[in-house]
Amino acid sequence: MKAVLLLLVLCICANSAQADIGDVFLSFAKLIFPGLGKGRGHGRGRGHWGDNDDYDQPEPPKTNMYVSVMESYGDRVYRLTSQPVQPSSWRQITRGNAINGDVSYFKGYMSSYRGFDSRIQINGASMYVSRSREPGTVRYELTECYVNGQKSSRVSTRGGCGGNGRVANNYEFYAFPGKLACEIPALNAHTSDRRSITDGLTVAISYSCTVGYRSVGGDGYIQCGDDGRWMGTPLQCEPIQCGRPKGILNGQVRGDSFTYRSTVSYECNQGYQLSASSSRVKQCNQYGEWIPSKDPECVPKSCNFPGDIQNGHVIGTDYTFGNVVSFSCDPDYKLVGAPQVRCTASGRWDDRTPTCELITCDRQAPPQNGRLVGSQFKVGTEIVFECREGYILVGPARISCDLDPVTNAGVRSSPSNPTCQKVSCPPPVDPENGNVRVLTDVTYGQEIDFECRRGFYLQGSPRATCQADGQWDSPPPTCVAMQCRDPGNVANANKTGSAPFIYGSTVSFTCETGSQLVGQSVLLCQDDGTWSSQLPTCEVIQCPVVKPPLNGAKNVDSSTHPVTMTFSCFPGYELDGQRTAQCQPNGQWSMTQAPACKVCPIGTYKEGMTGGQCQPCPARSSTSAEGSTSRQYCLCQDGSKATDTGECEEITCDPLEAPVNGSILPCGSVSDSQCQLTCDPGFILQGSRTRRCTATGWTGNPTTCTACPPNTYKSDIFSSSCLPCPQNSETTGLGTSLQSCTCKTGYQGLPGTHCQDVDECATNNGGCNQECHNSKGSYSCACSIPGYELDADGKTCVLNKTCGDIDEKPDNGFLECKRNDEYNGAVCIIKCDPGFFFVSGINNYITCGAGTDFVWSHQLVNASARIPACTREFFVDIQLPITFSYETRKSCNALPIATSEFTATIQEAINKFNVCRGLCEVQNLRTDCQDGSQPDTSEVRVSLSVLLRNPEENAVSPGCDSTCKRKNLREILGDSFALKNSIQKLVEGDSPQLQPAALSEFDLDTTSFTFSRPQMLCEKGRVFTKNRLCVPCDKGYFLPQRDLENCLPCPLGTFQDKQGQTSCTPCHPSATTSIEGAYHAVMCNVVVTDIPGKEGPTDTLLPNSAV
Repeated sequence: MKAVLLLLVLCICANSAQADIGDVFLSFAKLIFPGLGKGRGHGRGRGHWGDNDDYDQPEPPKTNMYVSVMESYGDRVYRLTSQPVQPSSWRQITRGNAINGDVSYFKGYMSSYRGFDSRIQINGASMYVSRSREPGTVRYELTECYVNGQKSSRVSTRGGCGGNGRVANNYEFYAFPGKLACEIPALNAHTSDRRSITDGLTVAISYSCTVGYRSVGGDGYIQCGDDGRWMGTPLQCEPIQCGRPKGILNGQVRGDSFTYRSTVSYECNQGYQLSASSSRVKQCNQYGEWIPSKDPECVPKSCNFPGDIQNGHVIGTDYTFGNVVSFSCDPDYKLVGAPQVRCTASGRWDDRTPTCELITCDRQAPPQNGRLVGSQFKVGTEIVFECREGYILVGPARISCDLDPVTNAGVRSSPSNPTCQKVSCPPPVDPENGNVRVLTDVTYGQEIDFECRRGFYLQGSPRATCQADGQWDSPPPTCVAMQCRDPGNVANANKTGSAPFIYGSTVSFTCETGSQLVGQSVLLCQDDGTWSSQLPTCEVIQCPVVKPPLNGAKNVDSSTHPVTMTFSCFPGYELDGQRTAQCQPNGQWSMTQAPACKVCPIGTYKEGMTGGQCQPCPARSSTSAEGSTSRQYCLCQDGSKATDTGECEEITCDPLEAPVNGSILPCGSVSDSQCQLTCDPGFILQGSRTRRCTATGWTGNPTTCTACPPNTYKSDIFSSSCLPCPQNSETTGLGTSLQSCTCKTGYQGLPGTHCQDVDECATNNGGCNQECHNSKGSYSCACSIPGYELDADGKTCVLNKTCGDIDEKPDNGFLECKRNDEYNGAVCIIKCDPGFFFVSGINNYITCGAGTDFVWSHQLVNASARIPACTREFFVDIQLPITFSYETRKSCNALPIATSEFTATIQEAINKFNVCRGLCEVQNLRTDCQDGSQPDTSEVRVSLSVLLRNPEENAVSPGCDSTCKRKNLREILGDSFALKNSIQKLVEGDSPQLQPAALSEFDLDTTSFTFSRPQMLCEKGRVFTKNRLCVPCDKGYFLPQRDLENCLPCPLGTFQDKQGQTSCTPCHPSATTSIEGAYHAVMCNVVVTDIPGKEGPTDTLLPNSAV
């Protein structure tokens, strides 16, 4: 539309080269207002050109029009007139440059143009017109005149064609008084500006690049032209370039940005490192230089000195990366290990340092039964072998060590050592009638023995020894037969046998009748040349004299062959042995030994002088002494009693049985028998330990054996009690001894000794995966990291609960998460995108861990809960607290004080300030009346706040950085002080603008103006953040009062589906929400019902479709 209007204007102007400026304006007016010609009609009217026009004066030349400068409410404005009022303030406009648009018409003064009909733009400048009168507009008349037969048009506030003109048509319209001004151009990135302001208008702007940036286009200084256009374009800046930094030897440069504040890092190639004086990072500064200026240096890594080697040398002094060090040995020494080592990229040698060992030949052990002569077997030496006495050397007696020039190793002149073999003697020969006793061999030092067969004896040495020369030390002996002497003759005997009496010959003897041979009847010549026994004798046969037995008698006194003797005993004695004996031809009695008379023991008797035996007393009777001679001496024994028949009957008890787990010492079951009962080890006796058999039975109580209680023992069968085990020990079965007490689990010590606690945690943490807790006799494993629990083995901690990955993020933001394995938890910081801030929550983070049962904190109540969104940032408004006073000649009780009148009056006054531009609002006005010091006078003090709204009412642009935000804050704070100064001028200047029309009796106190420090303020429902910006609450949250730092979630039973609210909307009375922070009416999905018999309502969760 604007382009069409401009095209039409240009066409009209082009076709009407002679038309004056009024004709141009009339063309515009007819285009905008089709009914413009239907005003007052034809007729002559009184016209007025500008403020000083007079219709009686001649019309000024048609070829010139002027813009007059006027003051309106302290601001400079411009109006179209026909002649100057103050020549210095006029700007002449010719018909030509008016058509070309060098100067624009009536740029709107007011900041808000809503509600007006049209906007006409010529070359970027605008004039706003309206069909009807609006506040702030000025009435104009467009008059078509005929002067001297020529048609012309005039615009004035009074109308008319002047003295010589005739009114053809007269039209009226309304327009805002304009002021010529240039719109402030947008500030390019990384630039700053300084504005030159004259009469409230920005007339020039100086630009400069911020630190680290340089200009690449535009102008550093622009001026506002008369046509409302800037002469020049705003400066454009780009980051200063440092250029690609130079490469470094043996290193690389990392980084692909080389502009201001960019950094590059340096890395050295493998085997190199930055020198101590080198910096790893450089940064591009504001002068296009890399700092620090000195390039880093990559120096080779260095290995440590490889170390001296004994009997050798290190060749090389450069121990840096890639260099090689060699090793050599002294003469007669050889190198063991690598002959050279290289310094690697890790700063370590690639092999170990070698050693120099003496070059020797393999030296074997000395031969068995021999020795070596020579202490060292190095090159150029020899060793000598020798054998012990009785041994002979087999092999070389000397071996030398020579150097092998090829292998540089010692080599022996003989590959093997000699051996020492034992000297041997010739095999011996058996002598006739004899033999040689030989061992397994007949070597040096061995002995042989010679033996003769039985009946022969050796003549010569019985033993020979093998000597070192391999010969026996004596000749072999001979074997000679043995002979016995003639034994002689025996009196009264015959001899059989004759000489020679050699080994094995016999001689026999026989006695004549009546004699008895005493000795051996046959003699044998033995192998030692002696007879086997002495010569026998022949004697008369006579038996030994036998005495009668004690307490007995014999019937004969002779002892010659073949008498028979009979023996008998006195009463009370019995014969012990043979009753009769005969003297035999051999001179011996037929009995082996003489009989004896033994006294009858107690309990027996024997009557008469007979050879019979003692008779036992009847059963259960006994004699009181030995040697009883009659039965009448047999009396009943203790434990028995006489019967009516005269027999003795035994007194007995039933046999006792050994208790279970016990025993009875050997005892009887007859009268007066005592039995001792015992319990086995590990058992304790209960009842009588000893019981005696009486005529009435066993004395005492029955005996039982009870096992010792656990952890006690008894080792002796005669012990009467069980002893406790030592401290910290126990029995695993029956406690039969002190050694039955073994250490409890968790203690250590020998059985039956003191047991000490075992600290299981001291060794390998007790096998525990995380924590080990030692205790007396035991230990336990525990999981210190939340979310872990002990496995079935009681030691391993297995992950039971942990935080799941979170795949959501707040709207207009993101999460910066970090996990902590030590606590098995996670925290995610809520970060917002540029231009957004987080205020809808107590915390700007969410957590997950043991404290939340491993559920993300925002999902504790409802698993489907969302993270509140980051919301837009808005610039702050400024609230300016102000007070001033009125004096009146009436008392407070008589004053008709109305705060609404004060508010309307002050609001109207400040609306005229250029700084307000429709952005100022009087708030919180309060009056306080106090009676004055004079009668019927009072003082009315007015306290109010003026809210200065930020002209940037839209959200902060994401591209607005901190510099941009600070600039806005500085500007609105500057406007607030300008506002304060303007109001202060009104008060101190006693301006009638502050005088309410209905309160004429009020006089302004010009000295009463005071103000408080401007306060940054946010709209209701928006949080004032630490960044000095305003951020609205997210959906589901509200801000009930402005001083809160965070938005609150909507309580249960309410919701909020809009941002930036101060309260929440209640759900239907029959429904509620399941969580706080509901952000839609559909979340009122819990139906409240009454259940009979239960007090109060009950919540029932229903699907959304049921609500």
